[in-house]
Amino acid sequence: MAATENRKRLIFSFLRLLSEDCNEIKSDEVKESLEVAMQCLGEVYDVQVFDEQQANRLGVSFDLQRVFNEAAAACPKGPAGQARAEPQVTKARDAQCNAEAQVLKERGNDLLRKGEFEQAVEMYTQAISIDGRNAIYYGNRAAAYMKLQQHERAVDDCMAAIAVDPSYIKAHSRLGNAYDALGRKSDAANAFRKAVELDPSCQGNRDSLDAVMADLAAQGGAPAGAAGGMAGGMGGGMAGLDFASMMSDPNFMSMASNLMNTPGFANMAASMMGGAAGGAPGAPAGSAPPGAGGFMQTAQRLAEQMQQTNPDLMEQVRSQMGPSNPPGGDGNSGNDNMGGSAL
Repeated sequence: MAATENRKRLIFSFLRLLSEDCNEIKSDEVKESLEVAMQCLGEVYDVQVFDEQQANRLGVSFDLQRVFNEAAAACPKGPAGQARAEPQVTKARDAQCNAEAQVLKERGNDLLRKGEFEQAVEMYTQAISIDGRNAIYYGNRAAAYMKLQQHERAVDDCMAAIAVDPSYIKAHSRLGNAYDALGRKSDAANAFRKAVELDPSCQGNRDSLDAVMADLAAQGGAPAGAAGGMAGGMGGGMAGLDFASMMSDPNFMSMASNLMNTPGFANMAASMMGGAAGGAPGAPAGSAPPGAGGFMQTAQRLAEQMQQTNPDLMEQVRSQMGPSNPPGGDGNSGNDNMGGSAL
């Protein structure tokens, strides 16, 4: 079973809690049953509580039982009819918890600026244990994990932050940086593209997206350098399209694949490739491949044919490629590259 790093950390803490109970059980039969259950759970999640390497990677500094007890005390009890916390008491407790979590976050920020990354992680973890509904705490801990080269954990925290607040721009940009560090270029491009969509004015996120697209092009992915030239050289309805983004968009690629399967179109495309290379259709196999200019001409012709074949779908793709309006006044913008001043 493929589990996230945070899920494994939770299972590891739970198994450690069970192992403590196991040591206190007097009945050999009950103890053996619990040990079998722990073994099965560990195999499912690939977690071994007595593995020293996993203990260093998955262990947490807080007690799982204590965290549950505090959460249970703060939540209304059971089904309707049982005792529930008074609203005034709950609000006062929430305000106090939020204030404590904010203090811990600020301590974490100071430690991060000083380069004390492990201690910063600890502060953010404590803040999250008090208030797990604040996306910034996850985002800041992700920044600290990036400094520690723990990129998988950074990905988990960015995803948690986005789950809490999908409009949190820094979580998307940090997710892009974490994916990039892991070599997951396509995922990084999607994350940076979302950050740019949320805040088109941030040049840092645009630069990061361009850099990742260039890496993809070097690996044989989308031709990043062709995006501006092809879009600028096309007239009419094809102007302004971001071809680097389009070629990594599944809707566009599906449309292109369907078009290539249209009877006669594949031959036309091959003919245009031959013409772009400076040769006639049916040129010898050893002839030189098309240069940059020939490639752009061919891509332009293909795009124009797609526009003529299915203008409605092309209009839909064009609208999807366009940036959305930036959110107003939330102070949530910019590409910080995990710098301390941007927390």
